[in-house]
Amino acid sequence: MKTWKKSCSMIFAVVLSLSFIMMYSTIAFAESWNFVDGNSETTGINYNTAKNASSPRMVDWNGTAYVIWAEVYDTKNQIRVKKMTNGEWVTADNNTPLNKDASREATTPNLVVFNNELYAAWQEQASTNWWQLRVAKFNGTSWNRIDGDGDFGMNVNSPTNARNPKLVVYNSALYVIWDETGGDGTNKIRAKVYAGGSTWNLADGGTSLNKDNTKAAQNQEVAVYNGKLYVVWSENGSTVSQVRVKAYNGSSWSFVDGNAGTGLNVDVAVGAYIPYIAVYDNELYVAFGEKNQIRVKKYDGMSWTLVDGGTQTTGLNYNTSQNAYTPRLVAFDSNLYVAWQEGSTNQVRVKQYDGTTWTSVDGNSTKGLNRVTTNSATSVFPSVVNSSLYVTFLETSTTNQVRVVNWGPSNAAPTATNVSFTGDLKQGSTLTGTYTYGDADGDPVGVTTYKWYTATDAAGTGKTVIAGAVNNTLTLTSAEANKFIIFEVTPVASTGTPTGTPSTYTGGTAVVPNAAPTASAVSFTGTLKEGSTLNGTYTYGDTDSDLEGVTTFKWYTATDAAGTGKTAITGAVNNTLTLTSAQANKFIIFEVTPVASTGTLTGTPVTFTGATAVVPNAAPTASEAKINGTFMLTQTLTGGYNYTDADNDVESGTTFKWYAADNADGLNKTSIAGETAKTLKLKAAQFGKYIIFEVTPIAASGTAAGTPVSSLVGGPVTVLKGDANGDGVVTPADSLLATKYAQGKITLTDEQKKALDMDEDGDVDAIDSQLILNVYLGKGV
Repeated sequence: MKTWKKSCSMIFAVVLSLSFIMMYSTIAFAESWNFVDGNSETTGINYNTAKNASSPRMVDWNGTAYVIWAEVYDTKNQIRVKKMTNGEWVTADNNTPLNKDASREATTPNLVVFNNELYAAWQEQASTNWWQLRVAKFNGTSWNRIDGDGDFGMNVNSPTNARNPKLVVYNSALYVIWDETGGDGTNKIRAKVYAGGSTWNLADGGTSLNKDNTKAAQNQEVAVYNGKLYVVWSENGSTVSQVRVKAYNGSSWSFVDGNAGTGLNVDVAVGAYIPYIAVYDNELYVAFGEKNQIRVKKYDGMSWTLVDGGTQTTGLNYNTSQNAYTPRLVAFDSNLYVAWQEGSTNQVRVKQYDGTTWTSVDGNSTKGLNRVTTNSATSVFPSVVNSSLYVTFLETSTTNQVRVVNWGPSNAAPTATNVSFTGDLKQGSTLTGTYTYGDADGDPVGVTTYKWYTATDAAGTGKTVIAGAVNNTLTLTSAEANKFIIFEVTPVASTGTPTGTPSTYTGGTAVVPNAAPTASAVSFTGTLKEGSTLNGTYTYGDTDSDLEGVTTFKWYTATDAAGTGKTAITGAVNNTLTLTSAQANKFIIFEVTPVASTGTLTGTPVTFTGATAVVPNAAPTASEAKINGTFMLTQTLTGGYNYTDADNDVESGTTFKWYAADNADGLNKTSIAGETAKTLKLKAAQFGKYIIFEVTPIAASGTAAGTPVSSLVGGPVTVLKGDANGDGVVTPADSLLATKYAQGKITLTDEQKKALDMDEDGDVDAIDSQLILNVYLGKGV
């Protein structure tokens, strides 16, 4: 008996202990909302936080959260997608918008998972500016359009406007529901089912789902309940907008809202707008806005019941005197949640329904889930991902930002302790930051962030961030020389509260500067003579053993060994210099600026000056100029000379001139126009003249031109009387030429006239012809 009592006492103690553990566990893990988008006051997960975003929605694909939205690029909205990986939001659209044409407006995107692939639908303007229905799917690597990829998307008719597409999986098939303007311009609810490839078949019986095809219908949403596909929308009634619901059994559609002229409105005389539909606890729920109140009804398969606990005029609003809009439903953890926007500043509100009672789970104060209370929030959308409740919404800071919050246990921020770094505090060295990560809730480390700073002292005076230093290592450069280094760690967890408080560590001493490289034994080799090549030499040194980089060179001229008039030689930037006439009689200076590949890169320039001036190149010479040939008209004279060059520069381009003078002393020496060759054919103009040959020697290199040299005067230029054809003898043929000329049958050159004018009377006639024959016959001279 005592044993039993003792056992009972032990059991009671254990139960009591467990009760306390459970009680304190509940306190330790009280549920709260945590931002999982970086938690900035001004920015969310936008690709470009300077641009407006709109219409965000989230879906769970294999336990990963995917968010789709429209975001402005230039002036057009583009469809963008991101996913959460290890606590970070990363691209899920390969950094490329889903638009068919990124230059066209696109908006109201929607996501769903079908056959383990992610499908997106949206509306996009075609080239004609009509809104087209677009659909693409994602296999985890790439997005591919499955809407035919034509200019006109999946619209039933063209041209029409298709808007607000919603995707849903029903009976293992993918459906899309949207509203489209018919020929009368009235929005009609349409449906298609995916048949594979890019084929979509009508699933609305070839007509709209509207209660009245003459009334506009829009804001459609979808859900699957008890083996049927349900669509809810708002449709203009006879006087006000009515909430309508239709069900599809796989073959036909039927209204489940009473199928009367009025819909689910609490007060059918008051308009109801923007409904949403969801399944909870095997019943169908519809939430909508009516008279600026959030209203909720449920359907058990037979009838609809108002379940928002309100009156004819009030609903779930946190403050029923404030306007509330766009309710969205989701079932999570055995409860139904509704989220909406409310108040003049549009606060995100959330309530939880356990099947009986509605409870605020947004803090139940005037502040909702907004990151900044004074900012307006819209486009609220709750969803469940990996057994966790999320709410996405837009919050307006400077621009509309996509914000994401998660509802879960209160979570301690991660910590960074034992922050330090290793490595030498010397320019050129690499420091490695170290720390110990900790998280009281056991959240694994995410992408922890790092920063490095400089300061002027160990107290952190003038603390300045080092641009681009965002890793846990830092290679010290000249910019950090003589500065104190501060390493900062901001611990980041991949789950729970993501970001902890930054922790820093400051080095004990300032960074020792790196010594500059040196150039010693600077000199050059080669002959200081025009035409020679000098080779600069030096010895590179660096006390920090930094390897040599691209050392630079310069060459200068000066008028003396002291460097007077030091002038850089244009283009001379290598360690060799070929001396030209420009450097003749000048002193040469070689300059080396040593450059290291690391550390302090550039050292002090060092120079070397040649001991003597550059010896000019000797000019070429021509000697023994002479004239070869007979000084007689029509004969060709050839100039002769000897070329020499003390520097062995090869002859190239030597020039020649010929002159005529009146006597052997060179009186009236005159250049013979056009005669610049080495030969001269004597013409009538040179008859009786004295001839002079002049040569100017030219070298191919070095000092090019030498001094002109002339031959002795030769001449005078004579003519063989009677020899008209220049064959050196007088024959009857020459007499015949004179006769033909006298008869006007031929013309003669000036040289021929000189030869045939035997009597020197200035004319060639029959007398001259006879005198030529006399010479031939030996009767005259």
